[in-house]
Amino acid sequence: MSSPNVRDPLEFLTSMFTHDATVSTSNLATMETSTSEPVLEGNYSQPKGVMLYTYLISGSLGIVGNGLVILVILSLRKLRKRLTNILITHQCIIDFLVSVVLLALTGTQKQYHIPGVAGMILCKVWLSTYVLWVFMTVSTNNLCLLSLEKYFAIVHPIWHKTAFTRSKALAGMVAVWVCGIVLNLIVFFTTTLQGTTCFRLWIWLSDFARRATGVTNCFLKFLVPIAIMVYSYGRILRVVNSKVAPAASVHGGQPSGSQQYVTARRKAVEMLILVVACFFLCWVWNQVFFLAFNLGAPLELNSAFYQFSVIAVYFNSCINPFIFIFKYEEFKKGLRELVGRVVPGLISIETADSNATDQTNTHALA
Repeated sequence: MSSPNVRDPLEFLTSMFTHDATVSTSNLATMETSTSEPVLEGNYSQPKGVMLYTYLISGSLGIVGNGLVILVILSLRKLRKRLTNILITHQCIIDFLVSVVLLALTGTQKQYHIPGVAGMILCKVWLSTYVLWVFMTVSTNNLCLLSLEKYFAIVHPIWHKTAFTRSKALAGMVAVWVCGIVLNLIVFFTTTLQGTTCFRLWIWLSDFARRATGVTNCFLKFLVPIAIMVYSYGRILRVVNSKVAPAASVHGGQPSGSQQYVTARRKAVEMLILVVACFFLCWVWNQVFFLAFNLGAPLELNSAFYQFSVIAVYFNSCINPFIFIFKYEEFKKGLRELVGRVVPGLISIETADSNATDQTNTHALA
């Protein structure tokens, strides 16, 4: 494996914005210098064959699914006014951007005639996939925000109603973007343009810095979010289940209005837990790989397993909207209503009982 270079601090800072930075002679053989344009080669390559089509399908599904959820929620005022739906819309907007950037990167031509500083910026910001990983990290952070909002809404409802305002939710959404940008700066600083080749995660201050980056990345981008989500939904389920059992015993097993409300809320929480489970299954492979890679394991960024781990992360951004579409009763009712507006008569008039059930579900995520 061609290992990244360890640089002294002055050379490291100089190489971040210079086009002719040097590397050790042992790595010169891996560099492509036959053209006059920066290309995404070296220790990372663009997807080909089956991988390419998988990327295209993932990006397309993400655009369609997230776009549909955004359209439905923004088209119906009763959905827009709920705080949880605002955060769900924000989640879908982020995942929509992930899908757009994924398709743009997949279809990007490998060669550019952009010399000097502009070529270095292109390498560090775009070809390094820095922008894409910022969006994916923001997606993770927003899932944490969604979990915390639901935690306070159910476990501490009085505080949530008086203190968790829309302005604070907006501040939280800004914070997840700031964190996403900052947590991925290491990709920007360790990527360099050597001759005409863009090398990602290539220059490091020291071996310790590289190992520390791997551990910190796994801790902040994966372990902390998982801990927040598991704790939040664990507490939520305890509270919801404690309300369902007494309600059933009081009414002799017959569902009352309050019990229907609690049951609907539990189903809504179970939907969000499914979102968290998908996050874990999609992200764990990439995080384990990146941690091992930075700890010095003989792994390559061009390997099939790494490509699989990245596809799994991309898949997380396209699967969430379909969970909302099939599991979120409030969204399904909104979709039926929107389709009914566009094509009158296509959706049959619901019965009074189904209306009552939908009204209960409408408040499940309030």
